[in-house]
Amino acid sequence: ASYAISGVVVGTKKYSSGWESEICPIDVAIIWGELTKPHVRATMKYSQSNRWVYYQWNEGCPVDQAYIESHCSNNHCIPINDKIKKALFQIKKEDHVVLEGELVRIAGTRKGNEIWWNSSTVRTDSGNGACEVFVVKRVRINEKVFEG
Repeated sequence: ASYAISGVVVGTKKYSSGWESEICPIDVAIIWGELTKPHVRATMKYSQSNRWVYYQWNEGCPVDQAYIESHCSNNHCIPINDKIKKALFQIKKEDHVVLEGELVRIAGTRKGNEIWWNSSTVRTDSGNGACEVFVVKRVRINEKVFEG
């Protein structure tokens, strides 16, 4: 399925070990909507680890957990080529980005072991399997555009 996401970057995480990193070397965590507003941002903290994005909110946060889950996305980015890979590696926290490509499901065998990695296809899920796994074909970082 075609996929595009637009928002503010709250973190990037590069990976260099494991079979996943061979095809997907970077995750980009993005927020949008009310989560980008300064008064909401002041009540939130984000972090990434082991292909997950984590968030914490302080007392007084004006949005609830369901809103946060539906307006925060951890994107497992598979660059279509080296140009897009370089662009993805340039992304920094607080950048305004648009990432475009296609959601994928990966299945196969590697070194005699079955492997799989499925993308979420809905915006309302959370937890294990809620991340988007996608082949990135176009990247916009602030006003700069990179196309594969």
